[in-house]
Amino acid sequence: MAFTDLDTDHLFSQMFFAAKPAAGADWDQIRGLMKIELKSMGRHIKEIGKGVAAGDITQKTAQALIQMMRNSAALMLASMSALTLARAEKIVDSALGTIRDTVNGAMGFEVA
Repeated sequence: MAFTDLDTDHLFSQMFFAAKPAAGADWDQIRGLMKIELKSMGRHIKEIGKGVAAGDITQKTAQALIQMMRNSAALMLASMSALTLARAEKIVDSALGTIRDTVNGAMGFEVA
């Protein structure tokens, strides 16, 4: 699979449904925030793949961008809700974990 095969809607769907059980009772409070953030993350992941394929982004930079995206999502979630940062990180990590193999396979190296 190449990055061009990444379907951002499918990435979003996988992340969204993985985040729900991770959030548990907090899901109703963060559902809208997660929808927005995870859709954006799916699009960004595909753009990072395009940059790597074009030689505009190195593997190391791609890895850093994914990590910054993860951190940013967790910070946003914690700042916009009653969740602690540690709890928000676990939810975001659960969402990203569900697409890890797909994204790593499409990129050809470990990014997530």
